[in-house]
Amino acid sequence: MSEIFPLKFSKVNYQVNGKRLIKDVSFEILKNKRTAILGPNGSGKTTIMLLIHGLIKTKDGLISWNGRDHQAIKKRLAMIFDKPILLKRSVRENINFFVKRTKVQRKKRLFVCNQILKKFDLNLLANQPVQSLSAGEKQRLAIARALTLNPKVLLLDEPSSNLDPENTLELERIIKNISKQGMKIIFSTNDILQAKRIAQHILFLSNGKLIESLDAKTFFQKPRFKKIEKLLRGVL
Repeated sequence: MSEIFPLKFSKVNYQVNGKRLIKDVSFEILKNKRTAILGPNGSGKTTIMLLIHGLIKTKDGLISWNGRDHQAIKKRLAMIFDKPILLKRSVRENINFFVKRTKVQRKKRLFVCNQILKKFDLNLLANQPVQSLSAGEKQRLAIARALTLNPKVLLLDEPSSNLDPENTLELERIIKNISKQGMKIIFSTNDILQAKRIAQHILFLSNGKLIESLDAKTFFQKPRFKKIEKLLRGVL
């Protein structure tokens, strides 16, 4: 398959009922770094994520994937929300539902399903109903299920907002491992320390505007704007 990066936003605006949620945003995202969309609550992070995925569309500005529109690459994207949307069935049935949508031969589906369950430490929960899972287990299941379809980009919208510290660190370990295997990760967060732990590229939003797009090391060590420097000083 042809390359889908860079992802470019060019003077993108988005409004709902006359209120501008995204204001003249332009940036470029490359393939080889984990990208964090960082900002306080209400800064426009989720709106940007939805625009990237194509769940919402802008009529003002241009979003392109290596020069192509979203329609050309939509099957290569997967998105997971802070409260993952899962089937009200068992863990195994959730995975198998997606395995059936792949080209895996019928006789191999059970094997593939078991491999996925094992990879994400869900094998002992395979027959449990989704409703009985903890928030961390649900998030692991959502990621496992999404990866069944072999996307090229995994979008995670504030994936640890409902997790305790232990499950947050486990989720971050999973994200880094997935990234090392070659998948592009784009995640949103309002947790500066989380961004520092796992991001390699930062897009910083405030009030619907893009304030900064920078590699993570420079963002945290040598911020270019007083607003960001002051924010980091209060946390780090």
